[in-house]
Amino acid sequence: MVIIFLCAVVGNLLLPDAERMKTLAARWMLEIWLRNSVLITLIAGGLHLYFITLAGQGKKLKFDPRDQGRSNRQFLFNSQVHENVFFSLVSGTTLITAFEVLYQWAAANGVVPSFRLSLDQPWSILGFVALLLVIPAWSSLHFYWVHRFLHWPPLYRIAHRLHHKNVNVGPWSGVSMHPIEHVLYYSSVLIHFVVPTTPLLFIYHVCYEHLSP
Repeated sequence: MVIIFLCAVVGNLLLPDAERMKTLAARWMLEIWLRNSVLITLIAGGLHLYFITLAGQGKKLKFDPRDQGRSNRQFLFNSQVHENVFFSLVSGTTLITAFEVLYQWAAANGVVPSFRLSLDQPWSILGFVALLLVIPAWSSLHFYWVHRFLHWPPLYRIAHRLHHKNVNVGPWSGVSMHPIEHVLYYSSVLIHFVVPTTPLLFIYHVCYEHLSP
């Protein structure tokens, strides 16, 4: 429900106007990147503040009671948290934004299949609700096969090993990945280029992948 609420807010208040998105321009692309950065910072950062910094729940229900890695040379900046934030924002947010920019530009120019959500068209409402349910299932199926592929030894060594350094996971660990893994993981949104959906459903998919991995 949180993701659906965020989708509604973003789609109605934080999405650049379709007329602007008909032309690729740095300003509206930056707006989308900033919005995606703020969202993940509020969610992952907020959870980190409560569970890790303030220890709001203490060690209760914590799978690994140890603190996350500090002064550890296996992590970028010698810090697990700093590495997680870096890859989540610099790589993750940038790449999911690239996928979104491509889709929103294509949708604004009418070059991807889509339908218009209208209260006067019951089938559009039914299709919209059905896709709200199908997208998480599709994402899970896509993730399963991508994850198996990432455990192919050469690809694991090149890319997936970075994610697996997080044996003691935190809120920022979910999308702390190598750029190659980000491209593969976020590629589930490419289904919107072949299946008729809406820009709002695309945003829902983005929020689902980026904010609740």
